[in-house]
Amino acid sequence: MGVSHVACACHHAGRRHPPGQRFWEGGNCSRSCLCDPRVEGGVRCWEEGCRRGERCGVEKGVTGCYPESYGTCSSGGDLRYVTFDGGRYDLPGGRDCLYQLAGTCGASEGLVGFQVWVQKVGQGGPGPVPVTSVQVIVYGYNVTLSSDFPGRAMVREVPPPTGSRWGFLGGGG
Repeated sequence: MGVSHVACACHHAGRRHPPGQRFWEGGNCSRSCLCDPRVEGGVRCWEEGCRRGERCGVEKGVTGCYPESYGTCSSGGDLRYVTFDGGRYDLPGGRDCLYQLAGTCGASEGLVGFQVWVQKVGQGGPGPVPVTSVQVIVYGYNVTLSSDFPGRAMVREVPPPTGSRWGFLGGGG
């Protein structure tokens, strides 16, 4: 029995690439290539450049398009949030609500979709409503940190949350 040509690596410009790997031809990020052993020569290339907000560079020895800058969002105290774009928000004091703190908007090639949710469950008394859980949804998993289970992370394989009880904490996209 022979090895299927689909399982073979590609050789391009003196480098070996596994099947399905995308890579840049040269060092200026102007031609993108794909190792595809099903095509003659094993490699398909096309004109392409970095997207807006990206720069061509080398990180960890790999030439590619990388963000020009990285953003940070944060939350602190009971109700204060700072978004990736620097917006400052006070989370409404609603009880029994789930708010999206961060996440990707729609599908975008090269970005892994993710969502970060915070839940506030009222205690019945006056004053601020504390955050009782934080959920991070990425790669099809929901990782939850909850005040109900201090010091533990709960991990479940689930689709992203949907439904009418979800609120959205806005901020530039």
